[in-house]
Amino acid sequence: MALAMSYTWDVFLSYRRKRQYVDWIDDFFLQRFCDKVSENLPPEWGDVKVFVDRQAIQPGAEYRKELADALATSRCLVPLWAADYFGSSWCYSEWQNFVRARGRVVPIQWSTHRRFFPAEAEKIEAKDFSSFTLTGEGFRKTEDFVKYQKTIADFAESVARVLLDVPPEPTAAFVFSMYTPPSTAASNNRLVTFSSSPMLPAA
Repeated sequence: MALAMSYTWDVFLSYRRKRQYVDWIDDFFLQRFCDKVSENLPPEWGDVKVFVDRQAIQPGAEYRKELADALATSRCLVPLWAADYFGSSWCYSEWQNFVRARGRVVPIQWSTHRRFFPAEAEKIEAKDFSSFTLTGEGFRKTEDFVKYQKTIADFAESVARVLLDVPPEPTAAFVFSMYTPPSTAASNNRLVTFSSSPMLPAA
């Protein structure tokens, strides 16, 4: 019998662990995103909980199991879609598993074009952040930074609407499978399967 599950995270942030994405998330995106999502949720919701692997997984933990558990207990997935996102078997698997089990995916489009995206991703509307992917303090002094603030506010509002529409509890157990990205295989073959029925951590 499957164990009862509860949500631990509001948002699972899925991204390729490369410096340009990490710097942008840390310096320009994460805190502003959390603040703006919170502004669109009722006060009783409390702080928005965003899973970021570098912050949430403790040293010595089983990395892949922790990621699978976080996916299983997240309300929605926010993937940072660049062409190389879909070349990562782990990123690709995060997306594929979540869209099959939960279906609530709100993507960020990082790349200026989508021609290297899989056909399935090309059909999905993503918020275009491709004009705002600069890093460094100089970005804050540009006119684009004002436009960026408006873009992230609009995106956060969309994510908040999704969160408010999620059922109070997960409706099914979550089984995580590894998928081969389309760039490295003709079909999406399942490689490894983890069964995940996690509980909320003790207070």
